[in-house]
Amino acid sequence: MNEMLEKIKALKAEIEQASVSAKEEVEELRIKYISKKGLVGQLFNEFKDVPAEIKKEVGQAINELKEFATTLVAVVEPETPARLVAQLMRRHHIGALVVVEAGDKNKPVGIVTDRDLVLELMAEGLDPAVFTAGDIMSVDLVKAHPDMDAMDAVQLMRKYRLRRLVITDDAGLLAGIVTIEDVLAL
Repeated sequence: MNEMLEKIKALKAEIEQASVSAKEEVEELRIKYISKKGLVGQLFNEFKDVPAEIKKEVGQAINELKEFATTLVAVVEPETPARLVAQLMRRHHIGALVVVEAGDKNKPVGIVTDRDLVLELMAEGLDPAVFTAGDIMSVDLVKAHPDMDAMDAVQLMRKYRLRRLVITDDAGLLAGIVTIEDVLAL
């Protein structure tokens, strides 16, 4: 068990040292840490072999790590052109961008998904160079709290038929994002 806890501690330290200075680095870090083949995914696979009597302690340490790792969120402002939104999603291999206030990069005001781009613009034959993230974003955000249990997050996703939840702290500031894929990986 000590070996597993040491791995978790080392991985937490590595993530804390990681700095993202460009949007391109967000995807790189997501793949390295969060993806199924990433370091967090590997820890979950090892967790299957942990003896039952110590699973609770190790499981709590892994869940804390998972919450921290999902704090890398790609964001855009409402006035970002829809064409650039689509290009960012393609470049970073993501299906959604959190829309934040222009003056406050930590205040989420909406979310724009690849589905929004398809249904609101492409299916209607509209020019994505003319419209912005603010024009097509969903503004009725269903938010989760960083301390929320994974099963509660799944229930929220099912209730509102969502694939993503924006995570905000007590002050309403952006703390992360969780996807259905993240939860299913648990």
